[in-house]
Amino acid sequence: MQTDWFRGAAITLRYDDARGVVMIVANNGRVPTLEFPTAAFVSATATAGKLDLVGAFDGDQRIALKLPPNDAQGIAHALAQWLALPRQPAPVTVEQLAQLTDGVFIVIEGRCFPFANGPVLENRVDLLGVTSRVEHDAPYRVTGFYRRGARDQIQVLSIEHLNPPVTWLAGETVRVLYAPHRELLGFVPHAGHAFREPPGTLELWLAPSTLATVAVDGDALVFEGDLTRTGYGTHVRIAPVSAADARAIFVLLDERLQLPRSPRAISVADIPAITGPAYVTIDGTFRPGHFEGPNFDGGILLQDRDGLASGARYRVTGFLYPAFRPEGPFLGYTGPRLKPLSIQPLG
Repeated sequence: MQTDWFRGAAITLRYDDARGVVMIVANNGRVPTLEFPTAAFVSATATAGKLDLVGAFDGDQRIALKLPPNDAQGIAHALAQWLALPRQPAPVTVEQLAQLTDGVFIVIEGRCFPFANGPVLENRVDLLGVTSRVEHDAPYRVTGFYRRGARDQIQVLSIEHLNPPVTWLAGETVRVLYAPHRELLGFVPHAGHAFREPPGTLELWLAPSTLATVAVDGDALVFEGDLTRTGYGTHVRIAPVSAADARAIFVLLDERLQLPRSPRAISVADIPAITGPAYVTIDGTFRPGHFEGPNFDGGILLQDRDGLASGARYRVTGFLYPAFRPEGPFLGYTGPRLKPLSIQPLG
């Protein structure tokens, strides 16, 4: 049985209850009829003679139809009335996906990872139809239609970064971004600008908590600290940066991070009080041992110890990381570690 939900001057909206489909029919019969399952609709709106449909329509997420204004308004109103639009997604977790039927309209949160063939949620749910850039290992809220395949899939209608990077500075050549979920500071060139240093770098990301100094050197900014988290050792230059941007970034990091940092002199007795990365100076004796074991006073694993003499005393300045207790099985050293920026022999 078919029921007309709305009949306009040019278009009829019809429902086929035997098949559970909505039909958009041209009254003159000259245009092919459009048919969509009722579950495909998310919203229907009309503006100035245009009918906008949002949902899952054979791979399309949005359909716009140019209609007589009264027909567009009438169809949008009828769809909203009969299908209770706009439809609200059902909140689910990744673990609940296995219980869903194909085509359910859902909203889900989790960390996303960009891969060559498309983004993936929590390393197990393929996200289809995403055209925007997805940040690596970042939290997102995804709204769309669940699809059952070789792997779980979501035909995405919208994707929202839950903790997006914050712009600290929008300069002439470079933007400075802070990514709170990863605790990283990014230096991103504006369109048309490119970095020549470091070679091949599109964007430079550094951990702000382990920066020690920033300096302006010609058209370059020079950073020193423990930069190993993003693969830059203890020293990196980024260039070219405009003179105005270099000055602005220098002032910005002075205000935000209090750069340059001054190391705090500590003794072995102070080590247990360290709760996070700390810029310190400490005196002690180097005693080589296992490469994943303590080799310095205070049970410290001193990194970058090439050239140090066994039994010799040194004054080491660098970033000290406290001991930690791993959750579950863990292979490796769990005691305090010290990443040196400078090592001075003591007489």
